[in-house]
Amino acid sequence: MALLSDESSYTHVIAIDFGTGASGYGIAPKVLDPSQVLKIEVFNPCDESDDQKTPTAILFDNNGRFVAFGSIALAKYAELLDDGDTGQLFKSYKMHLLHMDKNAVSADGRELPLMTVISQTLKYIAEKAITKLAEQVGKVILTKIRWVLTVPALWNEEHKQFMRQAAFEAGIIPAVNSPQLILCLEPEGASIQCREDSEESLKKKLVKPKVVMVLDCGGGTVDITIHRLLCQEGESFLCEELLPSSGGCEWGAKFVDQHFEKFLEEFLGPELFGTYSSVASVRLDVLKHFEMLKRKFRPSLEERTRLQLSYFGEKLSVQKLSELIAAFNEKHP
Repeated sequence: MALLSDESSYTHVIAIDFGTGASGYGIAPKVLDPSQVLKIEVFNPCDESDDQKTPTAILFDNNGRFVAFGSIALAKYAELLDDGDTGQLFKSYKMHLLHMDKNAVSADGRELPLMTVISQTLKYIAEKAITKLAEQVGKVILTKIRWVLTVPALWNEEHKQFMRQAAFEAGIIPAVNSPQLILCLEPEGASIQCREDSEESLKKKLVKPKVVMVLDCGGGTVDITIHRLLCQEGESFLCEELLPSSGGCEWGAKFVDQHFEKFLEEFLGPELFGTYSSVASVRLDVLKHFEMLKRKFRPSLEERTRLQLSYFGEKLSVQKLSELIAAFNEKHP
């Protein structure tokens, strides 16, 4: 059951969305007047771009020391590889927690404790959030912050306790079971947001005893949850879960990326795909552009999607590209 309550001891709420594919955070001041509109600001922990999240990727050096997180980590790792150096880059490591693996596995097969990787992730995002809040209000009293951490509905109590321990090791809370931290089930957070952001005509319908289905389609997992609303219009959000959450851990957006790279391997051929695979900066730029196209994609026969391949330089001329297209279309009429 989800319930939003107002506690006088907190001045601000900071929520961390730790996702399989991307992560971000939001800041909201406590609402003192029930008639006051809640103001929530969301931020990218790595840059000030319009993109509200950054890829969930973290880089450690060869000795296991933290180097960078998010898009910065991806860029630094690409630079290391292109310079003939190396580091330990971790991606999609939230999936290890689903299986309660002890270690996370890096891109080159090395391992670090999963607790270290996730706690360092939370520490980085939390520090960025505190810095942003200090820019807005000046002095920040850490004990006056209510922290919210999103977790999939598929997770059990062992998973949730792991996240509390990670938040403690990240320095976010003073004790593992501190009431300063709330774990928010991702589908319940989605229900709250959809109800608050909906048009007035729809908001009037999202009241007790309506039943709603929440499809939370993320980077690695998809949660399917059925809620019965227990609140009337104007009341604090309250719901109950009618059926146990279901879904899958191989349905997320990162699997679209995997199929895209299989397409590239066939389309480009061994030589060009070898360049794509071996030059980290090229692969990073192509995948970044593909991610942008995914978000903008609208299925339509009239609309064309253009993938930028100029990162290949002279190796992929206009003539060569035309030949590749002709060969691919002949093979797949």
